Amino acid sequence: MRLHASDLKRLTAERIAQITNPVDLRIATTWQRERRKHGHGFVYIVRATANEDVKIGWTRNVPARMRELAATNSRPLVLLCVLEAGAIGEDLERALVLRFATCRIKGEWFAPDAALQGWLEILLARAGARFGVVYA
Repeated sequence: MRLHASDLKRLTAERIAQITNPVDLRIATTWQRERRKHGHGFVYIVRATANEDVKIGWTRNVPARMRELAATNSRPLVLLCVLEAGAIGEDLERALVLRFATCRIKGEWFAPDAALQGWLEILLARAGARFGVVYA
């Protein structure tokens, strides 16, 4: 079996066993090792209570990340939502940052415009508004 770029996303141990080309086998095993190393992650959305700015970020450990953010911010933060994003967490976070680039303040912090605010309202309605944890 020859390896194609489209095969990498659905690579399993069974498919790796079918690869006969040594170069393809090395690519496949490296890809699988990298995927395991990066693991699954979460996209989180945080709001600063002082000015309503929103942060869109990615992490493997939400509680630890919230403690880090709380330690570096003088104002309390509210965790609005956490999206379990699996292996595409970093890509999803990057896509959201690019999508709302017009209202970016700095890095991953945004001053919500109508588009971002509308997206957040839909997201929170679908999530059932289970979040709202304050980190100070």
